[in-house]
Amino acid sequence: MEYTNMYFLSDQRRAQLIRRLVNLSMPVILAQECARYQNSVVEIDRRMAFLLCRLIERFRELVAATERRDEGRVRDLQAYVEADLIIFGTYQEEIRARNLPQPCFPRMERATTLARVILGETKQEILALMGHTGSLH
Repeated sequence: MEYTNMYFLSDQRRAQLIRRLVNLSMPVILAQECARYQNSVVEIDRRMAFLLCRLIERFRELVAATERRDEGRVRDLQAYVEADLIIFGTYQEEIRARNLPQPCFPRMERATTLARVILGETKQEILALMGHTGSLH
């Protein structure tokens, strides 16, 4: 069966994404925008690569805010990171559900590799600053 929706996400995933983002206190209109990316592999590749780069930057900011003990900024950044992870995870679920091969997403693959390296290092910095050895959750 051919997928003919104008949005990349299925109706169910789109509704779920909006609900999850609104539960994080994201404005509804912004949550809807995040759920309405075009049904285009090229578009999703570009947007997910950008999202991963933004996530890397937010993790770096989180380290700096943690070092400064700026609890308000840390909370804000944690919410932004959680929203980014929810968005990325939802689109990844759709990619898997459609059985789309990873070579269709070259930008996202490069950004994912970079993110794994940088975020792994950043997570260790955050944990060291917090005096923990467990996970961030």
